[in-house]
Amino acid sequence: MFELCRQQGLEGIVIKRRNSKYHVGKRPENVWERVVVYQREDCYVTGYSKKEVSWALGVMRDGKMIPVGMLKYGLTDPVRIKAFPILLKTGIRETKSFVNVEPTIQIQVRFRHWTDEGKLRLPVFEAFNNI
Repeated sequence: MFELCRQQGLEGIVIKRRNSKYHVGKRPENVWERVVVYQREDCYVTGYSKKEVSWALGVMRDGKMIPVGMLKYGLTDPVRIKAFPILLKTGIRETKSFVNVEPTIQIQVRFRHWTDEGKLRLPVFEAFNNI
């Protein structure tokens, strides 16, 4: 069932115990469990926030960099320490709260799905592709 959801591009499945009862307006613990079908995408870091730990992401489509959202999850201290020297060297434009950088760092992120606006829903850092 899970693999069929993945193939159809659905968000996931709900697993429940066969003998569990339906509880109106409640979600009892250890009875129902959501299993999310995550998608993955190779993205470029195109900027970072000075106020919070978040990176702007873009993907290359038809030779153009398309913005696809902000990454907040999975940016652990070791990840930031590895990327920050590169981000500092590649700044293009800076405001009081944000720095745009050359898209030199490519990363893999997992996410729920593409939104109607063409953004990644809940992206999470998984790995560096080129550093």
